[in-house]
Amino acid sequence: MTARFSGQKAKGETAGLPTVDSRSVHERVYDEIRIGLSQGLFAQGQTLTTRGLAATFGTSEMPVREAIRRLVAEKYIVQLGNRSFQVPLLDREAFQDVISVRLLLEGHAAASAARKAGPEDIARLREVNAEMRRALDNRDAQQTLRLNEEFHFMVYGITGSETLLDTIETLWSRSGPYLASVVAIDGELSVFHKAEQMHDAIIAAIESGNSAQAETALVADISFAVEWYEEKRS
Repeated sequence: MTARFSGQKAKGETAGLPTVDSRSVHERVYDEIRIGLSQGLFAQGQTLTTRGLAATFGTSEMPVREAIRRLVAEKYIVQLGNRSFQVPLLDREAFQDVISVRLLLEGHAAASAARKAGPEDIARLREVNAEMRRALDNRDAQQTLRLNEEFHFMVYGITGSETLLDTIETLWSRSGPYLASVVAIDGELSVFHKAEQMHDAIIAAIESGNSAQAETALVADISFAVEWYEEKRS
C-alpha cells in the first residue's frame, strides 16, 4: 500500500527529506508521485522529466529514475523518450471503465464504513471536511484536492480492508489526473464546493449507521464531479 502523506511539497522545495539511504528516497519519490497522481496534482498529458522531478523532491536523479521505472511498468505513466515521460491521457471509454469500478468499490466501502464507524471516526471526518471548507474559502486548489482525497480515504480506511484500500488507491492514481482538468476548467472550484456539501451527507449516513444511504451518498459525490467534467469536455 502506498504510504499516504499529509501534504505535498512545493516545486523545488528540499526541506523535509531526511538523510536516508537511496532505497528510502526511491520509495518516498515513488509514493509522492503516486499520491500526486491520485490527488490531481499532475494533469492528463502532462510531461514529466527526471531532472524536473529531482528538483521538485530535492534529490538526485537516480532515485527518481528508479521510481519512474516502477511507475512505467505499472502503467501509471508512459515513456516518451529517454528522459521524458507523460501522465496518460484516458479516452472516454477507458475513463468511464475506471470510474464504473470506482463507483462499485467505493460505494461498497462507504456502506462498510457505516457499519463499523465509531464516534472518533465521525469526528475526524467532520474535521477534515471543515478543513476542506476553509481551503475552498481561501481558494486554495491544491489544498482542496489533498483534503478531498484525505476525506475519501479516511472513509475507506474505516473498513479495515487493506485489499480494498489498495485497489481503490490504484484506481485513484489512474483517474486522479482528471481532477487537475476539473480545476483548470472550474476556476471557482464550484465542483468542490458541492463535494464538500455532499461529504456532509456521507458523514450523516455513516454516523446513523445507514449503509444504503452511505453508499448512495458516496456514489452521488463521485458521479456529480464526473458528470460535470464529461459535460464540460464534450
